Amino acid sequence: MADADACAAGDDDDDDVRMWQYALVTCPWLFKACPSCSPSHTGREVLMTYFDPTRPAARGLCGYCPGRAAAAAAAAPRGLLQIRRSTYHEVVKAADLGRMADVTGIQHYVINGAKVLFLRPRPQPRPPKGVAAPSRCVVDGRQLMDGAARFCSLQCKLEGDDPAHGRGRRAGDAACRGGGR
Repeated sequence: MADADACAAGDDDDDDVRMWQYALVTCPWLFKACPSCSPSHTGREVLMTYFDPTRPAARGLCGYCPGRAAAAAAAAPRGLLQIRRSTYHEVVKAADLGRMADVTGIQHYVINGAKVLFLRPRPQPRPPKGVAAPSRCVVDGRQLMDGAARFCSLQCKLEGDDPAHGRGRRAGDAACRGGGR
């Protein structure tokens, strides 16, 4: 009986992790101006680039948000995720996300000396030239340079591991649109 309880608790933890991951890959507020800080500040620091996995329904935080430090302290086991941009696509440091979720099977990219993961698949308008890559993303077919990788982004991993995610059952999508803090 205890094994069944432990298994059920593990499933709940997996569902919680999956819910905030869904919210992360579907949120529309990333890199938008912070509604509470933008009237008094300007520049890139006012863009919402921090995501709180403990509160996936809340909107993001910017570099000026007074609650940022308090939120990070309150979320001690997970902390805040800083989302970055690379060629108009959102990325997160692999080490940061790896502390909070399973990132095995996702292609790691090195950008400015940091290993990062793309949150969403990037368009591949034409087939790549040259030598064929050792593997392909099992969801969208993008060529991957790491032979052990199965997915090109976190969203592809979620869709590959949970096909219902790709068919529109995006739990985090509805939660993310809540917009409140």
